[in-house]
Amino acid sequence: MKAVRSLLLVLGTSLVAHACASTSTAPATAPGGAGAATPVDDVAAIVAADMEDQIAYMTRFGDEACACTDRACAEEVDARLTPVLIAENKEDLYSKADADRYQPAFTDRLAEAYVRYIRCLGTHQVVTYSIGAGLIGQVEALAEDACACADAACARDIERAAVRWAQGIKKWPVHERELPRVTSASERLWGCVDPIYEAAGIERGQDALIAAKELRARACACADDACYTEVGAAFDQWKLDHGEASMTPRVGRELKETLTEYFACSPTYIPAEAQRALDELAALRDRGCACSDEACAQHVYDGFVDLAARHKDTKGSDASIAQFRLVYGELAACLAEHGWELGEI
Repeated sequence: MKAVRSLLLVLGTSLVAHACASTSTAPATAPGGAGAATPVDDVAAIVAADMEDQIAYMTRFGDEACACTDRACAEEVDARLTPVLIAENKEDLYSKADADRYQPAFTDRLAEAYVRYIRCLGTHQVVTYSIGAGLIGQVEALAEDACACADAACARDIERAAVRWAQGIKKWPVHERELPRVTSASERLWGCVDPIYEAAGIERGQDALIAAKELRARACACADDACYTEVGAAFDQWKLDHGEASMTPRVGRELKETLTEYFACSPTYIPAEAQRALDELAALRDRGCACSDEACAQHVYDGFVDLAARHKDTKGSDASIAQFRLVYGELAACLAEHGWELGEI
């Protein structure tokens, strides 16, 4: 199994925003240069050293972004980070087994560095394309590995990694000029996996379908709210594990039918913690939409940053997520009137 350098996919649900401090620094460089950690035999130590390396260079890029005084500077910083992340992700593939080795002590600090960088770009109305570009390098490397597979076990590992990749790429904007690379890599990946599956009698996406059928059976057997809530939480996990699965047309049709039956058996529910987050968000929306100046909007924006940090691990049902998106959109629209962009979710 390859060692992992990139945690962009892990960070997708772990970003905690912090205030941006402006610090002047020498131009940031790619990891692995002068001062890089000496390789050691212990895997945990290698991972730790690698994580420290990532945190260090993202902090340096954050320093540059926060020191910018205009849009041109911020765009130039992001342009320099782009090839760094492309090389970083193409060199090593994401693997859930490797990601499990990462501890919050590392991931939280790296998330802090990324969000600080993103927020400082945002002060100049610049959206980062560097992180999405890094994930493109990842799927290209994944396609290379897919075409080297010789059996179904290897192909299934590739499929599961591709699902996690798809979950990550949804969270970060990709410049339209890079979209042909995504399409090309994806077509190559599945063009190599599908023939192996056909020979083994496997259909792409069948893991998602099998798991969905199990959830349907559980939901339709429920007789009380406690059961529905438990199954709903399991469905939330299903979406994390399989929500971006690629599948054949036949599997896709059967999955759609299965989920329709699942929802017919599952009443709408909202977990208590998700309801608390919704209530807090609604209060922020009301304050934000009542703002009449930028200072007020910034205060509400900071309140949202705090809410996101406290609820970063809160799980929601379809009903709560739908409500969250609605209220979030209203808040974002109001803050945008005063120059504060929350972005899309």
